This record gives sequence, structure tokens and C-alpha cells, in this order.
Amino acid sequence: MSQQNDIHSSIRKGRTGIAAKILMVATLALITGLVIVGGAALYLEKSALLGLQQENSLTSVNIMGDGIKSAMLLDDMKMVDAYTKEVIENKRVLALSVYNEKGEERGSHAKGDHLVTTVRKVRSAEAMRKGIILSLQ
Repeated sequence: MSQQNDIHSSIRKGRTGIAAKILMVATLALITGLVIVGGAALYLEKSALLGLQQENSLTSVNIMGDGIKSAMLLDDMKMVDAYTKEVIENKRVLALSVYNEKGEERGSHAKGDHLVTTVRKVRSAEAMRKGIILSLQ
């Protein structure tokens, strides 16, 4: 009888060990899956948030640009200067510069920036080829 009890107890220990191992593997797989899904969710949310921020920044820049363009079309340079000063003081941008057709920064009487004049020439040439009139010329 004692041998039968020993056999039954060893079988039960083996079954308990197998059940515990299966439960441990299932738990480990579940935790690993949750970590992977959570990491993917965080990455995708970060990407979406950065994309939204870029779109909002671009929209804000376009609104500021439209305000400056309308003041320039009205030939009201005082309004352009006031708008530029307001935008910088309200910390909507770090820096804002308006250049004339010679590549000189408005109000600073600085020497013309070669990069600005080059960009203007390239954009003007592209616009002429496409038949588009740039609003800042």
C-alpha cells in the first residue's frame, strides 16, 4: 500500500508540476504580448502626436505669413513691423525676418543675404516656368 501511495503522490506532483509549467508559460506569453502591444501603442501615439504638431505648426506659420502678405499688399510696412514685433513678443516664433527683393532684412539695413537672393531667384525661375506668380514678389 505504501508503494501505491508513493506512486500516486509522485504522479500528482508531476501533474501539478506540468500544470504549473503550462500556467507559467501562458502567463509569460500573455505578459510579453501585452508589453509588445503597449510599446507599439506608445510608438504609434507618439508618431501621431508629432505629425499633428507639425501640421499645427505649419498652419500657424501659414496664418502668420498670410497676415504679413496682406499687410505688404496694402503697402503698409508699419503694420508688417507691428505684426512681426507682436508675433515675436507673444513667443509664437523664436525669430521672424522679412526680406526685400535684394535679400536685405527689413529694418536692419544689413547687407543682403546671398542665400535669400538665391532662393528668390530659383523660386522666381520655377514660377515663371510653371506660369505661377508668386505672391511675395
